[in-house]
Amino acid sequence: MRDPRSIGAVLVLFALQAGCGGDEGEGVDRTSVAPTPTREQPSPPDESTERATEPSNGEAEREGARRPEASAQPGRPPGPSSRDRAEAAEAAEAAYIAYVDAINARDGEALCALLPANAERELRPPVEGGSCAARLGGSIGYADPRGYPVWERTIFNGVESVSVGADTSTARITAAILTEFEDRGEPSVESDIAYLESRGGEWRLAKPTGALYRAIGRPELPPTVIAPP
Repeated sequence: MRDPRSIGAVLVLFALQAGCGGDEGEGVDRTSVAPTPTREQPSPPDESTERATEPSNGEAEREGARRPEASAQPGRPPGPSSRDRAEAAEAAEAAYIAYVDAINARDGEALCALLPANAERELRPPVEGGSCAARLGGSIGYADPRGYPVWERTIFNGVESVSVGADTSTARITAAILTEFEDRGEPSVESDIAYLESRGGEWRLAKPTGALYRAIGRPELPPTVIAPP
């Protein structure tokens, strides 16, 4: 029969081995399992960056609408500005007013300076011979023996409309005028159509107008008066 003390020692030793083995196994299990790496999810694209670098269809259309000429015809010089057109219209009006003033002053020299060189041939003034200034100045207020109305003066009542050409070197003016006659109580109210052109910075009439035909005693105006030159 064994000694009870030896049996107790064996049991204690067995318990210690069992406990160490359990801890050792658990420690192996804990250290043998590698930690699962954390996979970083890609961050969503920055929408503000994409919009800044790649404009939407609507923005692209608006951008193209703002720069049609630059893309279609690079290097094309810009057309006249609104200020250039306004200045051309003002200069043309001033030339027309000077023309009416010259008629009223019977200033043939000023009229010849404001009209083209072939104006005499078109007008056919009744006074013949002499220079352009002498013929036009002497024909204003002419009393035709056939009894046509005798011009007294032309009153300028303002510009009804003015249009300037694309390059601002030509203009068309429609002016309200009133023509008074020496032998008639009733004046003639009409619209005078004038075509003007700029040469060397100076505006002049491209052809005589109805106002001058009336002044030299020609009551019937030719159809060419209102036609473009």
